[in-house]
Amino acid sequence: MDEVARGYIESVIDDLLKYDVVPNVEWLGGEATIKSLSDLALGYMVGGVQAFAVSMLSVTSLYKGSRGVSEEDRTEVRAIIKRRIPEFVQKITKEMYK
Repeated sequence: MDEVARGYIESVIDDLLKYDVVPNVEWLGGEATIKSLSDLALGYMVGGVQAFAVSMLSVTSLYKGSRGVSEEDRTEVRAIIKRRIPEFVQKITKEMYK
């Protein structure tokens, strides 16, 4: 993955951390059995970032003439997300206990 793509993924995470996340998943409370709203919010954040990153890299790979996202890029996306998990958890905890 090139530096531009990596930087863009990081900036999307930075933007995500600026907005409330918990309200985006609270509505599911009456529709499904949810044991932990904070775990649901974390899954929402992780899944959203991963889906965005893989979609962006898929489009980028098409412009470069290749098909799909390499396993190396997928691993790097996961590494970026793992490194930022403590920030996600801190953000969710702050929202839960406002």
